[in-house]
Amino acid sequence: MSIIIKLWTYLKWTFRYLLKGDWNLGMEMGYWDFELNKIRSKGWIQEMFDEDVIPAIEYLHNRFGKQINVFELGPGPVSRLTEGWKNGLFELVAVDPLADEYKRNFRDSPFLVNGYGEYLDTMFEKNSFHMCYASNSLDHVNIPSKCMKNLFYLTKVDGLIMIQGNVREGERTGWIGCHNYNLFLDGNKLMCEEKSGRVYDLTEGLDMEKIFERHRTWSDPQNESVEWFSITYRRVA
Repeated sequence: MSIIIKLWTYLKWTFRYLLKGDWNLGMEMGYWDFELNKIRSKGWIQEMFDEDVIPAIEYLHNRFGKQINVFELGPGPVSRLTEGWKNGLFELVAVDPLADEYKRNFRDSPFLVNGYGEYLDTMFEKNSFHMCYASNSLDHVNIPSKCMKNLFYLTKVDGLIMIQGNVREGERTGWIGCHNYNLFLDGNKLMCEEKSGRVYDLTEGLDMEKIFERHRTWSDPQNESVEWFSITYRRVA
């Protein structure tokens, strides 16, 4: 039954956005519609907090004091940082191109605003945030290199940039939906591969150093093993 509900949910949103000329966004809305219902039914929504963020916040509190600002790129309607924000660990601003749709159809997050990662440098001042965070979103954007440069632009010197995602998600999902690129780590480098096979380093030319890295695996609905990475950089200058 859940498979039928999931399929109907995806088709409903995909058809709606197909009429608007972007079926990929329809798939994203369908994904969140289905996942939010599942999260609510299991009571997970109040428990969502990314444990990888804890050492980063401790570092930032020691370096800058308790009053810190965090930026998140592409959280969807439910940020994995919400509980930290609610508990006063940091101020939070999040940008997502579907923010208005999420608020209209799912829930209202007061820290979520509409926008694109490629234009963050026109939305915020340089060095505005103590940390920039992108979890499972950098492979959704149109130009990952521009978004990465903008995250660097927004981050204060000695601040942190944390990037997370499934390894080679574009290829794993058959390039369907909003996963437009393969992301993977090569030593301290965050690499990006396009569907065409072109590969480049998203950290090239950015003065920062890796301070934290973590990998874990999980099983998708087809019971296939998926690798997840989390890497944190400190902006040096």
